Amino acid sequence: MTESAFRTFWCFDLAQHRLRYPNCRILRLREIRAEMVSQGDAAQCVYRIRLTKIKKGSDAMGPDFCPALLTSCKSKNQILFGIKHFKPNYESGCCMNRFQISKIVMLLSFSLFFLLSLLSCKPSYSVSERSIRKAWIAFYVKENALVAENLRAKTRKLLALNPKFDKEVSLSAGESRCLYFSSASHGLHRICFEKDEITSPSDLKAELLDAQGLPKRLWRAQRPHTTTWKHGIKYRTHKNGLHFWMSDYALSYRSSDKSGKIWQSLRLGRTTFDTISDLAAFSQNGITEILVSSPYNGLRKTALHSQHGKLQVASWRRVGRGLPVEEYVPGLFFYESTPALQVCGNHVYAGTGFGQGLYSSDNQGETFRRLKLTTPGLTHIHEIHCLEPDPQKEKSQHLLAISGTDFALLYDPINEKVVQHIFDASLKSELQEWLQQIRGKTDSAIWLYNPIQGSFFHIARKPTPRKAIARVNGIYLPAHKTTARHLNLMLPYMKKAGLNAIVVDLKDDFGNLVYNSSLSIAKEAGAIRPIIPVKKLADYCKSNNLRFIARLVVFKDKKLFFYKNKKYAYRRTDYQNIAWQFLREYWVDAYSEDIWDYNIAIAKELEILGVDEIQFDYIRFPSDGPRHLIRSMFQPGEDSLKPETLSDFLQRADKQINIPIGIDVYGFNAWYRAGAVIGQDVSMLAEHVQVVSPMYYPSHFGNRWYMKGPRSQRSYRILYDGSVRALNIVQGKAEIRPYIQAFRLLAPTYGADYIQNQVHGVNKADATGYYFWNAAGKYSDVFHALQQYDVRTYLPK
Repeated sequence: MTESAFRTFWCFDLAQHRLRYPNCRILRLREIRAEMVSQGDAAQCVYRIRLTKIKKGSDAMGPDFCPALLTSCKSKNQILFGIKHFKPNYESGCCMNRFQISKIVMLLSFSLFFLLSLLSCKPSYSVSERSIRKAWIAFYVKENALVAENLRAKTRKLLALNPKFDKEVSLSAGESRCLYFSSASHGLHRICFEKDEITSPSDLKAELLDAQGLPKRLWRAQRPHTTTWKHGIKYRTHKNGLHFWMSDYALSYRSSDKSGKIWQSLRLGRTTFDTISDLAAFSQNGITEILVSSPYNGLRKTALHSQHGKLQVASWRRVGRGLPVEEYVPGLFFYESTPALQVCGNHVYAGTGFGQGLYSSDNQGETFRRLKLTTPGLTHIHEIHCLEPDPQKEKSQHLLAISGTDFALLYDPINEKVVQHIFDASLKSELQEWLQQIRGKTDSAIWLYNPIQGSFFHIARKPTPRKAIARVNGIYLPAHKTTARHLNLMLPYMKKAGLNAIVVDLKDDFGNLVYNSSLSIAKEAGAIRPIIPVKKLADYCKSNNLRFIARLVVFKDKKLFFYKNKKYAYRRTDYQNIAWQFLREYWVDAYSEDIWDYNIAIAKELEILGVDEIQFDYIRFPSDGPRHLIRSMFQPGEDSLKPETLSDFLQRADKQINIPIGIDVYGFNAWYRAGAVIGQDVSMLAEHVQVVSPMYYPSHFGNRWYMKGPRSQRSYRILYDGSVRALNIVQGKAEIRPYIQAFRLLAPTYGADYIQNQVHGVNKADATGYYFWNAAGKYSDVFHALQQYDVRTYLPK
């Protein structure tokens, strides 16, 4: 479009919302409205402008006109645009730039056709990327307060001053110019914006919502509070009103009062959904339907109805054909984590984890297809938000605001292309530098919000690394293999194989303490069976540069099971006075604080005796047998969640134990975010430990698991992918040090290559070491295999 195509020019003052001639004559405005449009490769904010009256002497015709794209006025807060002839349905806008146009020639011819087309056109004005960035606001927790910081103004407002404010809050976008956040100590809040930029405390208004109907859980601090929800608030706009959704493991709550103050509970069924990846809801023909995803059950859908004032769900049916899935055994599948579900008009979008991509469905989630989404560093998609100019129009153009571990971008799903990179590891921009500064001073994740654009992004924080722990490559030894004779025989072979640590049972699977403990409870329970002189063994390890790690089995404890007439055992729901027990496994109640203190006291005693590290095993709830018959005598409330209970125990242990703490977890719980069944939510537990050790034994996975590649490389693929996924889940909160298979059981291809492939997979994934597991403590095949393995280059010789 040439300059000669324009007839008359005006300037629009952004600061005062006024329209001026070049000679400063003022035009009064009837309406200013912001929208989102996509032009080329950039998403722009568009203002639609209508005039009440044109000043006498102007060349414009009629009460309405369409501004057209040209350039900026001399002032940085003014935009220059002109009038020209428009074709029907032509949308125009004006962009800002820093250059002043020296010569402007206006040539327009007005006709009757122009007047007719003028009435049908959609006048608009777009804001450039530079203007959008001025409005970016970051939210994060610093020194127990929620902070809002503006990119340009660098102004801050502390939204909460309570010294016990949680580091991990849940924050979600709500209706226009409002956000919602929940925290364990502060409940549910709503934040609304008075202006696009924060320049004074009055520009932000934070309101505490009573949130009637949400559970107030009683935690160990004996103070009731609203829990920090795993997925925060899911805000949805429906034709029949505004709906808010919150989900946490197997529970969900809905608010439809347009304010989020009154909530109704919706039980999705614990047998169906022990762990929820995400939840989405939409309305169709007056019926509300919800989609729920989980690793064990995939994507399922049901209709929602109200009966006697309570929310009820119909029968669940599986949908989501086309989403990534892995077969475990014939007929049993595990579904890739979909932590981001979003409904935009008639489309459902699913953002998967661990680099599996973005998927789209145009039939309410029945089937999905993968969209083209390539961006550097794309690993885990946290959230998807829909940016739609007119939510009432089902077929209106929309953009997706997508955020992940290290990226945030605007995406055009129709044309399948990235419109704008908001944050990317390779993008050198003012916004990135600002984010990097925030990352160095925040105690939590970062949420970015742009009131002008309506964009909302959640970017995971890279936590400050804990005290560096040396790389550990070790072996497990039962108590009877720790004699001086055995250790002297193994030590030369361990050195040649690059092994520098031993993991020793000091509290075994039956609750026996294999050293001379001074704890009174251990003596009363008959748990002391002194086999190992811990002090001498610790001195031996130090003199030979070996790391001495004490393995403590926590909640599987036969001695405490029978202690004081089975006081700490679970009870059966069908027979109240009978202890719950399955086969030869004896479990004690993980909710009991006496059990917590007993195991912490053992760890403190071993720390004094010279142990280098504590490793808690069986840090979980029972996984086998009739679990539905378990009843706890120490559970503080019906809504107490298993992951929160284990997290409370580890938090108490971390405060009292000065040496590093590690935990052993099921391999699947570090592969998927599926730990609610037995309480091993690795992301939550990693907050309070230094080492997480997933048990990735290839032979113990199903016979269909990871069988697409060469069978000889299966052990490598499992250990490599498992370690990468675990590192992604813990996000730097703890080190990953997997357990490696060192036994032949169920492994027909077991041998030197099998062992080397496992080690190669762990090393290639940049995990900080590994442990070999052989219940009998026999490692001659491991020593032989590792002597042929170059641990420096991670490649076989």
